[in-house]
Amino acid sequence: FGKLLGILTTWYNTNARNLFLATIKPRGLIWKFMAWVVVFTTKRVRELEKYAGLNNVMTTVALYVLGQYIHPRFFMCATSFTHYCMYIATYHVRTGINFGVFKRNVVYFKAIALTHLCVNYIANFTYDPVSIAMILMGYGLSTSAVMALGIDQTYFGVELGVME
Repeated sequence: FGKLLGILTTWYNTNARNLFLATIKPRGLIWKFMAWVVVFTTKRVRELEKYAGLNNVMTTVALYVLGQYIHPRFFMCATSFTHYCMYIATYHVRTGINFGVFKRNVVYFKAIALTHLCVNYIANFTYDPVSIAMILMGYGLSTSAVMALGIDQTYFGVELGVME
């Protein structure tokens, strides 16, 4: 398996390098298009890594696929509390934490958890003014706290020594 992997890696590296070199000074319409594709793809992958994290995306995909074989609610359960586990582990360790990556990861998984919550609430919706009022008040309070503290303080910026 290692030999095959080595051959495939060498083939990929050679072709990617040749594509890169051909797009530096593209000649002709096809190579100009290929140069655009390389730049466009590079920028999109960079943005994906910056805002979501490739590890997070692949973990999410793997959990979704695994959930198709385990249980219909596996994906929801596995991704709904991930950000809380990250909070607990980070708050426990507190040293050597890459704050930017931590913040990106918890925001990513919190967004997934809130999406689960929203989808399940809407799928099972029955008009209940108390429920709606509690949701609005809860998220209103949470949003005003984030606005007052700022995003960095909301995600343990002071506790991790990132800010005063």
